[in-house]
Amino acid sequence: MTDNNKPLTPQQRSGIGRPTRLTWDVFKAICALVEQTGVKYASCEAYGFRGAWVGERLKEFDKLGEPQWRDLWENSLELFADRLETEMARRAIDGYNEPVFYQGERVGEIRKFSDQLAITLAKAHRPERFRDNIKLNAEISGGVLLVPQKMTVEEYLAEAAAPPSDQGGGD
Repeated sequence: MTDNNKPLTPQQRSGIGRPTRLTWDVFKAICALVEQTGVKYASCEAYGFRGAWVGERLKEFDKLGEPQWRDLWENSLELFADRLETEMARRAIDGYNEPVFYQGERVGEIRKFSDQLAITLAKAHRPERFRDNIKLNAEISGGVLLVPQKMTVEEYLAEAAAPPSDQGGGD
């Protein structure tokens, strides 16, 4: 382990060898960082891997019948989403303190709440009740739409300039 608690790959420990290989311990550390930050690619890069490269390894593990890699990855993303939702609820319901300054000096604080976060959470948890309702009344009655074949600009202009033809068919 390094002083910042990142597990080392075998290549990092020895300083020699083939390009870095993704080990289970390093992958668990990447997923722990994803769980905390929600940022997939930067979490991979913090351990010396490109995010796209890790994504390709996950596909390979899926094909090899090793679902624990994908499960850990998806679980870390879900846990971050839960953390995010918890913080949204806290700011919407319990509020947060915002400092108040007067003449450059902090003189107190005021409790604020986020109406926008409350609305977002209500729509997520009760969409049938809080979604934006758009009612569309589209009555379509009879007829057939004829789409002309492709024509040149000259043909179109000639047809548009021609007097309308009698398509009624009779007397």
